[in-house]
Amino acid sequence: TGTAVVGQSYPADGSVSPVVYRSGKLERLVDLVEVPEGLALENALDVNDAGQILILLRDDRAATITAILTPR
Repeated sequence: TGTAVVGQSYPADGSVSPVVYRSGKLERLVDLVEVPEGLALENALDVNDAGQILILLRDDRAATITAILTPR
């Protein structure tokens, strides 16, 4: 599947966006996965050889949740 790297980008608007770099392209995770209502992507922590990403989410009460997501 090639090499992938995950992390965060910090656009000029001051927001924070979890991202994945793969196949020579930087992509925002919010564009690649479906996030359940009431949760927000907080950070991309790790990626495995299958391309699944360990992610930190935050709910509407500010509690954090970890999950494994598989991008499209």
